[in-house]
Amino acid sequence: MKTLSQDRATVRLVYDAVFLAAALVLSAVEALVPISAIPIPGFRPGLANIAICAACFRYSPLDAGIISLARCVIIFLLFGNPVSLVFSLSGAVLSLAVMSILRSRHIAHRFSFIGISILCALAHNTGQVLACVIMLGNPAASYFPVLAVSSLVFGSLTGLILNLLYKQVIYRNNDSYTSLRKENL
Repeated sequence: MKTLSQDRATVRLVYDAVFLAAALVLSAVEALVPISAIPIPGFRPGLANIAICAACFRYSPLDAGIISLARCVIIFLLFGNPVSLVFSLSGAVLSLAVMSILRSRHIAHRFSFIGISILCALAHNTGQVLACVIMLGNPAASYFPVLAVSSLVFGSLTGLILNLLYKQVIYRNNDSYTSLRKENL
């Protein structure tokens, strides 16, 4: 006979699988957009971060980290090359670090998902530029201002989508984001 905690663990695992599937679909859609359609070289809007951020605030940064790592590896196996994996992982690590800090009880109530997504997008692009600087040298850092502007634009877009979806679709009985906000007001 299953205990209540085993049932919750099963539900959590199922949600994590759904978040991973959503992140993979969104990443695959981004990978299928022709490079010529986006005027910024190497740029992707980061729609998969919707699923990863939702997992972080629905469950935990650990869940989000596992989903993000799995997404990076699976997308690398399907569409990428070793350099894209390095860039993807370096951005994901910094983005997850920022997301984890922002999720903490003392900070989460001060940001909407728009602010969180902008800061995570900026961290992701920072991680990618750092990886590029290490691999190619200092001139790669000059590309950062362009990526910072794209972080603002597309971080706002993903945050807006999260604000709209979180309460309606993702949140059910356990809303850690709202409970964090209420505890700290």
